[in-house]
Amino acid sequence: MVPKPVGPYSLFKFGGDIVFLSGQIGDVGVKDIVHQTRSALENIKAILSSIGLELNDVIKATIFTTQIERFSDINSVWEEFFRDILPARSTVGVSSLPKGALIEIEVFAYLGKPVSLFYAGCYHFLKDDFSSAHEYFEKAWKKDRRELYQGLAILSAFCMRLMYKDFSQDLLKKALEKISKDSRFKLESDWRKRILNSRGSSEDILKILKDFVRSVSSILG
Repeated sequence: MVPKPVGPYSLFKFGGDIVFLSGQIGDVGVKDIVHQTRSALENIKAILSSIGLELNDVIKATIFTTQIERFSDINSVWEEFFRDILPARSTVGVSSLPKGALIEIEVFAYLGKPVSLFYAGCYHFLKDDFSSAHEYFEKAWKKDRRELYQGLAILSAFCMRLMYKDFSQDLLKKALEKISKDSRFKLESDWRKRILNSRGSSEDILKILKDFVRSVSSILG
């Protein structure tokens, strides 16, 4: 399960081909550094998985701990999660952490795989940032040449125009044709009819398309 932020901040933010995860604490109900380290890393793993990433995609990590003297125990747990590809890492001793935690871990991960770029595109699409969505879908397509990714890039371009009240039926049809050709996702006829026959406001059409992209993300996830 993906944890919720304990304050007014985002769990993660995309910056180009890097995703920045906010620091994660673990289960503070158990005052044991081994348990909390493992719990914090499980939280990080869940967040990464929700956006199509794995622990092997982590390129930099920083550990903050109030028990720096337990450095070897922290490393033992770390090796349970990071075995094949080790990220760069810093470990810092601190006097206190939120909620009385013994450890907090933050990581940066690289969006190098098409699937992670796809999830980044979906994330921005659902946030109405169609320009960024288009960029990530384009990057995914250039790496994988899947027609699904190309179709979603075209769909994002359609949405950018729609934001300015420019409804391009041809662009929309082209996007749906590309998506429906992908072997991993067949565009169901009811979705096609619902999208192409939509005649509401731009906001209504965008809501339908966001529901559609959410369904694609769910199916492929």
